[in-house]
Amino acid sequence: MAVRNIWRFVRKYGYVCFYTGIGLNMKNPKSAWYYTFDHRIPGDDTSVVLTFALLNEMKSDLTDKEFKFNVHQLDKCFTTGAKFIKRKLSHWERLRPPEALG
Repeated sequence: MAVRNIWRFVRKYGYVCFYTGIGLNMKNPKSAWYYTFDHRIPGDDTSVVLTFALLNEMKSDLTDKEFKFNVHQLDKCFTTGAKFIKRKLSHWERLRPPEALG
């Protein structure tokens, strides 16, 4: 299902990022704009979309809604000095090395 959805997207829009619409680098895996696949809902194989490596790294284990909220929080923080508002993240369960916990 995910593969069919991605091909349907590519036929309609070309090799562009699902989130931003920018053209994807299809040749250089070292490029920040090289194509990657992202789970819109972390771990849900039915919700895979095309994006670029940099955005995929930033989005990581966030849902679309969580990612957009946090990007807006960063923007406000950087542009106006507003305080960053933290919200619980539904899929953020990364293991930390013991030294990072203490």
